[in-house]
Amino acid sequence: MALSACATQGPVDNKVGQSESSGLTKDSRLEIIFVSDLHGRLNPDSEGLGGWARLAGYIADRKKRANSKTDVVAILGGDTAGKGAEPCVQTSDLECVALLKKMGFSLSVLGNGELKKPGSELKQLLKKAEIPFLADNFKSKDSELSPSSYLRYRGAKSGADIYFWAWTQAPTPGSWDPRRAGFEVKKELTPKDLQNIQSVVGDLSVVWVTHQSIDHDLKFINTACQRQDLSQVILLKANDHFEKRHIKESCMTLMEPGAFGRYVLKVTLKPKAISNGKAQWEIENHEFVAMDSKISEDVQLKADIDSLYKKYGTSATTVVAQSENELTPDQLGTFAVRAYQKTVRADLGISNKGAFKQGIGRGPVTKELLSFAVPYKEDLMGFDISHKEFESLLCEAARRSSDSDLDDGAELVTSGFSLELSEDKKNCLLVAEKKRNSYKVVAPEYIIKRSDRWIGKDIRPKTFKFGVTTHRALELEISKQGGFIR
Repeated sequence: MALSACATQGPVDNKVGQSESSGLTKDSRLEIIFVSDLHGRLNPDSEGLGGWARLAGYIADRKKRANSKTDVVAILGGDTAGKGAEPCVQTSDLECVALLKKMGFSLSVLGNGELKKPGSELKQLLKKAEIPFLADNFKSKDSELSPSSYLRYRGAKSGADIYFWAWTQAPTPGSWDPRRAGFEVKKELTPKDLQNIQSVVGDLSVVWVTHQSIDHDLKFINTACQRQDLSQVILLKANDHFEKRHIKESCMTLMEPGAFGRYVLKVTLKPKAISNGKAQWEIENHEFVAMDSKISEDVQLKADIDSLYKKYGTSATTVVAQSENELTPDQLGTFAVRAYQKTVRADLGISNKGAFKQGIGRGPVTKELLSFAVPYKEDLMGFDISHKEFESLLCEAARRSSDSDLDDGAELVTSGFSLELSEDKKNCLLVAEKKRNSYKVVAPEYIIKRSDRWIGKDIRPKTFKFGVTTHRALELEISKQGGFIR
């Protein structure tokens, strides 16, 4: 069934007429296939999970197997773009999002990976994708850029008539500025928003699709569930990169399948009550399905991906290093920060754990694998600071209460020193490998931008550039190590 023939999308103040009665019965079912945070990971990972050809094969198989009263709709939780495979990087994600419709997806939330793009680039991406990208709280005066709030889905076989409504987390201070792309952003769901939504939905059901942190989602649910006259079935969430999550919270259930297409979430909805050819819906069952070798690949999509690599990703499989051992993200982070420190001849080095997205296995490390693991290419910045002041700042930052948004990925990875903090946080010491009265410290630019929070003081006015990027420092250190990461 072509989605364009059965769906309506629009802002919350655009009322949509009720659908005509169809073959809705107690046997009607709506199967939702949900995937989040693909980040352009076109092929299976080192554990053999994921891959877009498998996702396409699975979606096609579910649609083929569906009985005469079941519709299947596949949706994305956002962040299809960003930190992706070489063909995605080389084409600013355009050639990769062009595959989404072929894969069988019907809609996506706008994730921060998409929203961080300049406005002109995002326009191109939205056109190339050929599926609607939704976000109720991001609006632009540019009609080509402003996303719809919802999509109304009508099932041809099931008679389902249901709303998918999207919400994306507003950026935290110092991270990225949505005004670059021409967006105005609403930070939180309000009772007024829910009143507007209810005026559109009426007595039909809503499936929420969000791209935000778990704390925001739980607060979101708490607000949403205050509206008892709105039928809210489920919240499908993305962004946190957890493997799998299932939480029954207040009036609805929150579910998350994890990142990179390693798993998909399959949820089956059934009518709760049918009246006058309409129904409110409830969850019948759900399953997290591993995208492993048991899943047949879509042959045509696999050919399309191979073609993209031949055209845009010829260097992706180039071996850039050998790893003597399997390294966790933390261990790889330690190697990287040491590389930064040694390359610029600093006394100490720091980065944040959020900069290192995955580990690497033992053996050859390709250019693409290393870019997946360390995706951010940033300028290395430096600052001079006394031992006493640096210890005081870091200890103060370590003692304060944590904020899930402001401190996402903030745990420090260090080189040349450690911070020893007692369990009660009363005793705190900076222990340097070579103690001096003052130090030259190196850090990626992202750390410097957030130094007021993560280091305890805004040190931007005192910083300087080394003229080297994080990726270049890694390349130089690997070369010095004879091509090895150890």
